[in-house]
Amino acid sequence: MQSKLKEFLADHPRVISALFTLMILLSQVAPVIAGGDGHSGP
Repeated sequence: MQSKLKEFLADHPRVISALFTLMILLSQVAPVIAGGDGHSGP
């Protein structure tokens, strides 16, 4: 399974950048969706 994924990502480098961008976007939006303001402290 991992080797197939590695081969796919090696053949499609744009997918790597798309996944990275999606990960960054989700890390910024997730606290807002969860109802927090993005800060863990006071």
